[in-house]
Amino acid sequence: MSYKNILVPTDFSMESKVAFEPACELAKASGGRITFITIAQEAVNLRMAVLANSAIVTPEIDEVANGLVESARKRLLEIADAFRARVPNVSVVAEEALSPARAIVEYADREKIDMIAMSPHGHGGLKRFLLGSVTERVVREAHCAVLIVRRPVA
Repeated sequence: MSYKNILVPTDFSMESKVAFEPACELAKASGGRITFITIAQEAVNLRMAVLANSAIVTPEIDEVANGLVESARKRLLEIADAFRARVPNVSVVAEEALSPARAIVEYADREKIDMIAMSPHGHGGLKRFLLGSVTERVVREAHCAVLIVRRPVA
């Protein structure tokens, strides 16, 4: 199986970055493309907190929430630029969603992703016993291959 369309979710944590290199190597070997995706859950949380407290989302709140998404997109562009020399076809997606796992799976379905490459953990409180909660949900719900990349043991 050739993986030509690879999706790499990140929350910008060091742990989530362990999947970047293996995904790059797979895309390079197949002549494929990589899409780095991040889900700006904090933008949704901000909008929901405002609605819960005042029932009105003001243009200022929208501006702040949109700024969070744009900031995430800019960080993704910096990551993408670091890989473009080896994999010319690199794109980025920053989306707002309440459920990062659902957003990742829906994007993968919509864009006909062949493989999702991700680490078992990212940001979060306590790590789950085997997999982080987002990774676990992606593995269960994805309709494509999911590559889980663990940090090498030193």
